[in-house]
Amino acid sequence: MTREAEQFAEQDKQRKEEVELRKEADANIYTSEQTKKRLEGKIGQQEKDKIDGAVQELKKALEGKDVSEIRSRNEALKGVLQEIGSKVYQQQQQQQQQQQQQQQTTQQQARGGGSSRGGAQPEGKVVDADYKVVDDDGKR
Repeated sequence: MTREAEQFAEQDKQRKEEVELRKEADANIYTSEQTKKRLEGKIGQQEKDKIDGAVQELKKALEGKDVSEIRSRNEALKGVLQEIGSKVYQQQQQQQQQQQQQQQTTQQQARGGGSSRGGAQPEGKVVDADYKVVDDDGKR
């Protein structure tokens, strides 16, 4: 029995790798479908088509027994998802920067630091002034 186990150890190892690869590929297909739904409105049709194409190629590879083909298509799908995710992340970063710039501009204008006031002091410069408190009756 020990001899049989040793004899089939390599086959068992290859089969285990194939099963794990197929599970990973199925998970990546599911993830790509969820990602596509989650990014609805944030990605264009071209990116959706890219995901769909990679998914279809992987599904076709899963129908066969060629482990290297499955591995290759699985890696291609992961690459597409990573590329699109990176692009969406960069877009979000740019939007946040634009919003921050708009907020800063709005705040500067509200404080009078905008260019619309002709005699405004530069931001950060303090003007020292004396003043008197006067009531409505004109008394001090």
